[in-house]
Amino acid sequence: MRYLLGLALLVSAAAQSAPVPNLVLTCSDENAVGQNQDACEGIWAYQIPTDPLIVSAGPYGIWRVFGDLIGADTVFVCTLPVEPGQYSSCRDANGVRRMALVRKDSIVAGGSVTVDQTGADYTDPVTAAQNAFAGDTWCVASQWPAQPCVMAIGEGVFILHETLNIPEGLVVAGAGKGATMLVADNGVDLAVYSFGNVRISDLAIVNSQVGLAAATGLFANGEESRGANVQLHDLAIHVSGAVQNVAIAKRVNLDILDSDITAVGEDATGIAHTGYNENAAFVTLERSHIAAEVAFEEGDSPGRARFSVLDSHISGRVFIDKPNSQFEAVGSTMVGAVSVGLYGSWCFITSSSVTGNVSCPRLTITDTDVEGGVSAYSSLPRYLLVRFDGLRVHGEVTLRGSSGGGTIARSYISSSGTAAALSLGDTNVQLEQTFVQGAQAVAVGERSGLQSSSSVLAGPISASATAVLSCTDTYGADYELLNATCLPQAP
Repeated sequence: MRYLLGLALLVSAAAQSAPVPNLVLTCSDENAVGQNQDACEGIWAYQIPTDPLIVSAGPYGIWRVFGDLIGADTVFVCTLPVEPGQYSSCRDANGVRRMALVRKDSIVAGGSVTVDQTGADYTDPVTAAQNAFAGDTWCVASQWPAQPCVMAIGEGVFILHETLNIPEGLVVAGAGKGATMLVADNGVDLAVYSFGNVRISDLAIVNSQVGLAAATGLFANGEESRGANVQLHDLAIHVSGAVQNVAIAKRVNLDILDSDITAVGEDATGIAHTGYNENAAFVTLERSHIAAEVAFEEGDSPGRARFSVLDSHISGRVFIDKPNSQFEAVGSTMVGAVSVGLYGSWCFITSSSVTGNVSCPRLTITDTDVEGGVSAYSSLPRYLLVRFDGLRVHGEVTLRGSSGGGTIARSYISSSGTAAALSLGDTNVQLEQTFVQGAQAVAVGERSGLQSSSSVLAGPISASATAVLSCTDTYGADYELLNATCLPQAP
């Protein structure tokens, strides 16, 4: 078995790193060189080895200078995570010492193993991942993101007879999402599991489980408080067949690039968050595609969510039910409703198109087409902030808030229904260079105000007794000039 593990960080920098497995046992006492472990009267520590360091080598643990060793010489490492530059008893929870002997050339030769059906380091990705930090111990002192260990998977279809567990610090790379396929066997409800910081790229994950209660393509897990990040690049995930189908379940941040994510079935979700802390709820989708009944879901729980969609296509509903969250879409197409609830949340949609209703407490839309209703609402005083510029809506716009307000400029609002095309409640809106058309153009409710300039209100206008209306250079249903209070001019 080849051990290809690259180490490039200095010990001084590594001492500030998070705990990592498979660090080398070292001694600071130069007088111990050539003697057994008991001769070290200096500081013992587990470190990333460099040539000047004194390391415990060979089956008898003789202290030797790392630079004097040849590639076939072996050194002692702790297979448990240890903070570089610190000492540990290297015992697990059961008191068992977890140390291993590995060759020097496994530490300096690189950072990868190859999985190939024709025979390489491994023929099974599950076995390769299991041996990263145990057994063969081919991954030593992985440093994320500068120096990760790499598991390269060749072309072909690899049947996963059990869940592929990817430990923290690994990069798993295929030969292309159309060339390398990881297919869950019958009865394997979870195809791939990852923990902490990992990167998965250039492959496809398929999980089709007819008759099972649930099927999941990837569960990206980790300690939420650490804000771990999973990178999914040039990836395809397809899940179907079960009663509940989830392409990606996550508790950590996701960075998705050039990927296709699909979940098929009545209860199908593209990306679902399963954790609670605010650090774990950030997702970036770039140049990618999601297709599912529910494309993205963040349920009602503490913390906040952030979902950024850049140059991507979403087929399915986007649902975020967490306070102080943020949804952003730029240059994207969304076929399905966008619903971002609870106080403090804000949505930004720019140069995009939405087929479905859009609702959010605070809402900024620029140069975007919406085939559906648009609503913003808040029960908090002066919290409603609306900025529409270049919005084109075929549906109703409803704004509700506690004395909040906003602007609508260079926009087009047209409703074919009986409800008002623009409805205001407990809010104040300034209309500029905007066309509003409907069986009822505008309805201004209690404690609300409309200030219109250089606009057209093509339909009847209704106002409550406490509403305040102001019109300048604004035209009505018959394109007649309205007076200062938005009433037709007397003939």
